Amino acid sequence: MPVWYKKMTIDHSTNKTVCLRLGVFLWVLLQGLPAVAGDTAKEMERLLDAGSAQRAYDLAESRAAEEAGDPEFDFLYALAAIEVGHPERAVFALERVLFLHPQNDRVRLELARAQFLLGNYPEARIQFELVLTHRPPTAVREQIKLFLAKIRQQEKALQSRFHAYAQIDAGTDSNVNGATTATAVDTPALGPIRLDPASQELDDNFTEIELGGEGVRPLSKKKVLFGKVSFNTRTNADHDEFDTDTLGLRGGISILGKRSVFRVPLQYEQLKLDGRDFRQYLISGLEWERPIRGANSIAVFGQLGTIQYDEQDFRDVDLTLIGGSWNHRFEQTNRRVRFGVYLGDEAADNDEPFVFKEHNGRDYFGLYGDFQWNMTPRTAFLVGGNLQSIEHDAQHPVFGQVRDDDFFQLSAEWTWQWRPKWTINIELSYYKNDSNLELFSYDRTQLHGGVRFGF
Repeated sequence: MPVWYKKMTIDHSTNKTVCLRLGVFLWVLLQGLPAVAGDTAKEMERLLDAGSAQRAYDLAESRAAEEAGDPEFDFLYALAAIEVGHPERAVFALERVLFLHPQNDRVRLELARAQFLLGNYPEARIQFELVLTHRPPTAVREQIKLFLAKIRQQEKALQSRFHAYAQIDAGTDSNVNGATTATAVDTPALGPIRLDPASQELDDNFTEIELGGEGVRPLSKKKVLFGKVSFNTRTNADHDEFDTDTLGLRGGISILGKRSVFRVPLQYEQLKLDGRDFRQYLISGLEWERPIRGANSIAVFGQLGTIQYDEQDFRDVDLTLIGGSWNHRFEQTNRRVRFGVYLGDEAADNDEPFVFKEHNGRDYFGLYGDFQWNMTPRTAFLVGGNLQSIEHDAQHPVFGQVRDDDFFQLSAEWTWQWRPKWTINIELSYYKNDSNLELFSYDRTQLHGGVRFGF
């Protein structure tokens, strides 16, 4: 009988004793994985049966490059990794197995246990609760309930956590300044005006570096502080006048309800253009998220804030935004889809005396959505889009018309988790703005890729 069907008994000392003893699953599943093990898998199974988990793990490590991807090997590798205190390795191995055998609840239970040991309690809960929906035998059901109770206890005593990252990208941009292709525009008062080359579409190559970190600090079992900081610098090869530096800060408090999460975030961003202060915004908000029937969840959000321009005060606006979204995760298919809608109003700053400022105010309505497909345990594909209809509040002082825009954005991204803390990504994005004023119509395409690593 292959290892997939065997009863597993685990006993550990120190702090892992309680949680690992909960992993004594008594379920013999009639869901098959390959019954014929290779020589390495047979030896690993023998070592595990003899209590030599470290030797089994060392053997698995030495053979991983050649045999990773074989379900029997990966499962035994995961068991050994859990035994010797490397649940992060177990997660990667078990995700590979589950991708090939999504119906095997024994594998799913081991994955849930590994996620539990990593402290990834939300993902562990998802996997445990999914097995419960399959009506397992009483003994297994009781073991899962013990795990879920332990998860609740651990979440109550959750410690502060912080994660830092760095990302390096390089790519090409067909329109670094977001400008029109037109060489001249007509105005009612002045007639045709020839545009300066810097006001026309410019293509360029660029490099981008981002550093950041995010963390959480529990205040109580229902209140958690969260925060994130990031700094992004983008350097163009030829047109350094459009180089940007962006500092972003986000923080707030999450309030955990019985089945929902309520957040109060505060967000600040400062943008520099060619090394000079250009724009900054400060936004406060409210967010509420709740799971609903099946694998669905809904969210609503609202924002109030201000957007200010350092050298163009007449462009300052006050922001009001509301919206909502629906998210659905397809069970056992490694796919997720989301759709959302939002309404926004940017009102010209009444404190600014500039006589033509009103046309900078605008109202807009938007639809957005994205689809994520985890193609393999280490690769994912994400495609998303945004459609926005924009109407400005007053006539443009030069063109004598109220500006109306239709903005469209579409992006596709592929990511590969090369190592546990290393991710490689490639992204293609397309932007199109159609305006009744030719000066503001443009197309833009960006292609870039790079590497992201955590520490």
